[in-house]
Amino acid sequence: MFCLVVLFQTSAGKIHKWQFKDVDPTKTANEYQRLLEKMTTLGLFEKNGERLFDTVLSATLVQTIETSIFDLTDKESESISEVSKEMLIQAQEITIIERIRELKIVEQIKQYLLAKQEFYWNTS
Repeated sequence: MFCLVVLFQTSAGKIHKWQFKDVDPTKTANEYQRLLEKMTTLGLFEKNGERLFDTVLSATLVQTIETSIFDLTDKESESISEVSKEMLIQAQEITIIERIRELKIVEQIKQYLLAKQEFYWNTS
């Protein structure tokens, strides 16, 4: 991928750095210079009354080369996904077991209260 890095002087005399990604590397330096100088005449880019692209100072064509050494993301994401699914299933099973225990406890409490109530009615 090629990127054009340009330094402009603003109308206030400051340096303004601008980058444009995915440029055509087959254009000549003269073509880029003419395009960038034409950009300074547009007067489109102002900030607080200051023209950001007043004068072109320099331009550099930067090439970024990406070389993949290895890629485990697909395998990792699959295994992470499987682990996540397994953890979710385990959490659901634990929740179900806890709910069953709660229901058993509630049932035991009901039976205890019914037995106590029956005892109370039989002794009165």
